[in-house]
Amino acid sequence: MKLPSLFVLTAVLLAAALAAPGSVLAANKYEKPSTYSGKTQSSQKLSKSKSAFEQPVAQPAAGINEEQAYRETLEWAFGKLNDSDYKELKVRIERASDKQQVIFEFALAIVAAEAYYGKRVKGAPMSWARLQAWHDYDKACSQIGQQPMARYPDVINDLDNALSELRLILDRSQTFEEVYTQYWSGPDHSFNTATYADFSLAVGKLYNGLKSVSEERKRRENPDKYKSDYYKDTPSNWEEGGWAGLAYGDMKGYASRLGAMPKLASQLREFPGYEEEYARTAKRFNKKLTDAEATVIARAVLSYCADTDWSVDPRLVMALVAAESAFKPRAVSRVGAMGLGQLMPATARGHGIKDAFDPVQNLYATVKYLERELYRWRKSGNRVDLVLAAYNAGPGAVQKYKGVPPYKETKNYIRTVKKYYNDFKTTD
Repeated sequence: MKLPSLFVLTAVLLAAALAAPGSVLAANKYEKPSTYSGKTQSSQKLSKSKSAFEQPVAQPAAGINEEQAYRETLEWAFGKLNDSDYKELKVRIERASDKQQVIFEFALAIVAAEAYYGKRVKGAPMSWARLQAWHDYDKACSQIGQQPMARYPDVINDLDNALSELRLILDRSQTFEEVYTQYWSGPDHSFNTATYADFSLAVGKLYNGLKSVSEERKRRENPDKYKSDYYKDTPSNWEEGGWAGLAYGDMKGYASRLGAMPKLASQLREFPGYEEEYARTAKRFNKKLTDAEATVIARAVLSYCADTDWSVDPRLVMALVAAESAFKPRAVSRVGAMGLGQLMPATARGHGIKDAFDPVQNLYATVKYLERELYRWRKSGNRVDLVLAAYNAGPGAVQKYKGVPPYKETKNYIRTVKKYYNDFKTTD
């Protein structure tokens, strides 16, 4: 296949501002625990409350609707909420659960329990999973001379990390007990040990109450089709319950064509006559790139796309990276995303990436994600839009809305990437 040439863009990437949070959603941050590696927190103690359940966990009563159950759960965790704050909290969790492919009711139970107990744990008011994500982020920043986080966000302002870590844990677990342990206390159960029993009990009660309300609605709406045992916690139907990965779209027969990730930039292939133009384009977006750095980016994009037998268009990868990071290998976001393709710590770890700021490693995961999503939506007439929506908002959101989700951020993102992509495609 003849590689298309790239037009040298002069447009400046505009970053979209995040919406300001509501009154109870201010970006509260916690001081780092002194031993924040998550290995030595066995001595933590619960604050002097009468009980972890001094505010009883609201296992929703029979007869209430889903909206009432969701509100009861959030008000147990965050206190009395006005309508505006409640709606914003719920939407935030819905979007993050869609993006990370976690069942909403389970995500809500986890977030509520962490918010409640995070205020009652001394030393490290957060889960082991989130702490590890920020530890990975800080370690990566220190390796490139950037300042690590001085303070960590609370769970409601860190949903992408919380639920991406939860997704990774769900993928490698077989029971709820494993999930609770690895998320709250770590694989060796050495973190948040004083509150583990209360946390796991709270998640179980909340989730059971929420799912029972949801099940009842689904049963009423479609009694013949709905399976009442959908959520049972047994190894035989763990995957049926959605925990092993939600198979949105048609994924039958999918297998990545990408081989092992090169360990060194020198292992990438050369593409004389093409890589020069890709490198020049990267430098147009980021004038601080050296010729050598730009060449590595160009070769990585072309090498990985060639490995997919060009099912992933290198011009699409370039357009996406332009929108995500403006070709800044050390780009970081406020939510902890890193590098050219803005990978979350859990995403990087799930792909075996040791350094998300290394273009060779970062672009490997970026191209592999695009390869999967292009296959998922291959039968759709607007598959590029759906692939970009999945990259930005998650395939769960695309499935939920049966198309591009109605998020302003996602629509603007698609518009930006497609502008770059169309410029690349139409210019010789």
